Amino acid sequence: MKRLFNEASNWLLGPKSTIAITENEIKAGYTTSYPSLPDQLAVVDFCDEENLFLLNDGISIGSGFELASIPAEAASPEHLESVFNKIRDTFAAVVPLHLNDPWVMQMFVNDEFCLKPVLNHITQNIDPTIAQTPFTQDYIARLDDLFTKMVRSEGLFLDPKTDMPYRGRRRRIRVLFYRQYKQVKTTREQALLEHQEVLAQIESKLKSPGLQLKQLTGKDYYQWWVRWFNPQPAITQG
Repeated sequence: MKRLFNEASNWLLGPKSTIAITENEIKAGYTTSYPSLPDQLAVVDFCDEENLFLLNDGISIGSGFELASIPAEAASPEHLESVFNKIRDTFAAVVPLHLNDPWVMQMFVNDEFCLKPVLNHITQNIDPTIAQTPFTQDYIARLDDLFTKMVRSEGLFLDPKTDMPYRGRRRRIRVLFYRQYKQVKTTREQALLEHQEVLAQIESKLKSPGLQLKQLTGKDYYQWWVRWFNPQPAITQG
């Protein structure tokens, strides 16, 4: 009877794997004596409605923006210097000053050697009337092939002036703002109200010199931070 049941089970579900992994084995794979990066994060929760993160004191709140690149092609040195001065002055005065528990502004800059988001942006903005034409599809395929070759470690070619590979990349600039309450006594509701008021002022100031801002969402934080936990996973070939 048992043999008949096993045969029926194998026919319906397939034969039992001889290399099956148990849940305990999976958990053991995450056990390590090395320091854990997630354990050092001060963020304990996130609000999708307001795009705010909660710090580990249960009161302090923070949020952030991503800054778009400033067009510099065919711009005169005088224009670029003017834009630089405006941005410098803006960042010098963008955060309110407090003697106790001051506001904190943190900037994070990194290059991502992936141009898929750029290709997706181009594809999504093609006129629907020509999107499926052979010419457009051929162009997108060629562009995809070019972008794939550009992000390789060896790049498209070796630049003779810099002696470095000519590679495609996306520069990401993210700015986080928060005030961590240690001496000032407040409630989470009061902290939220202050954060919203100050963030509105910060956003207005940053836009004044022509910066393009995008408020970071939960998905943005996830895609940004999780990659640092395992930057080159073998299971996905990096």
